[in-house]
Amino acid sequence: MQFETELSFKADGEISLSVPHSPIVVNTPGGNKTGLNDENNPIYDNILGHFNLIKTPKMKISVGRKGVSPHLPMYKYNRRFKLEEELKYVLNPSAKLGIKKLMPQYQLE
Repeated sequence: MQFETELSFKADGEISLSVPHSPIVVNTPGGNKTGLNDENNPIYDNILGHFNLIKTPKMKISVGRKGVSPHLPMYKYNRRFKLEEELKYVLNPSAKLGIKKLMPQYQLE
């Protein structure tokens, strides 16, 4: 994805020197650089980030209860959270990382 912009302004006064300016192209990491020479390319030309989720994980929640006392109707409730399917992710090849063990943590909001 290439980013381009055009700027204009109004001013009062007198121009004593005219210097034409050509458009400025700002390349972004991971952008399409078709037809551009190397001096305009960013040094780091890969999508940012080391670890990215491909798909938002879905959780299965089960609720259970356990009697605390045989004489009173008192219960201890618990909830169990489990992924419905395996976590789908991708590593940025430029990061040169490998995964030995993945221990994800989940935050419910």
